[in-house]
Amino acid sequence: MAWTDAEGRLWRAKGLDGAEKLQLTPSEIEVFSAAWSPDGSRLALMARIPGQSWQISLINAAGGELKVVSHEPHNAADPTWSADGKFLAFGGSPDVMGKKSAPHSIELLELVTGKTSELPGSKGLFSPRWSSDGRWIAALTLDQKQIRLFDVQQQRWRDLASSSAADPVWSSDSKSLLVHAVLADQQPILCILVPSGAIQPVADLSELLRDPPNYFFSGLNPADQPIVLPRVGTSNLYTLDLPN
Repeated sequence: MAWTDAEGRLWRAKGLDGAEKLQLTPSEIEVFSAAWSPDGSRLALMARIPGQSWQISLINAAGGELKVVSHEPHNAADPTWSADGKFLAFGGSPDVMGKKSAPHSIELLELVTGKTSELPGSKGLFSPRWSSDGRWIAALTLDQKQIRLFDVQQQRWRDLASSSAADPVWSSDSKSLLVHAVLADQQPILCILVPSGAIQPVADLSELLRDPPNYFFSGLNPADQPIVLPRVGTSNLYTLDLPN
C-alpha cells in the first residue's frame, strides 16, 4: 500500500500492518496522488516542487530516483496505467491547484518513447481512470456531474451515468466504477455498473460530514471495500486583554 502524509511525502509498506515502511519521495517534493503499476513494481505520481506546476513522475516501489515523465506547460494530474504497463493516461488539474491553467483533455503517454498524444474526443474531461482489464477509460466532466466511458478498442466515448462524482475508482474485476458523490446530499459513495450505468449506493457517510464535508474517498482495499480518510480538526476561540 502507498499513502501520503500531511507534508505530502509518499510512503509505502507491505500489507496493511505497515511492514517494511519506506519513505519514497524526498521532503522537498509534494505528492498529491499515486497509482500502482499493474505489476506492483512502480508508482506513477502527481507531484511537484512547491510553487511549480504539477507533473507526472515515476518511482520504483523499492525506492530510488524520482523520474519526471511529463513536461507539460500546465498542470498534469491523475496518472492511470494501461493494463500492460506501457502507457499512462493523465488529465489536467483544477486551476486552483496551481497558477498555470490550460484547456482540459486526456493525454496518453507512451513510456518507452516518451511521446504524448491527446485521447480522441476527450476535451472538457479530467480525472481519467483506466480499468484493470484495459477495456475502458472513465473520466469526469469539468462540472463533476457526468461520468463518461471510453471504449479503448472501438476508440469512442459514451455517457455512462449522470451523477455527482469525484475520485473514481475501478473495482478489481473492472465491472463497476465507484465514485464519491460530492455534490449530492449526504455525499454517498456510489457504485456504477459498467457498461449499463446502473447506480447502486454503497455507503452513506453522513456521520463524517461537517461544514465543510470532512472526508476523502481514498480507494478500495483488496476486498473492494471503500477506504475513506476522515479529516479531523479542532479550533478554539480566545480573548486577549491588551494593556491601555
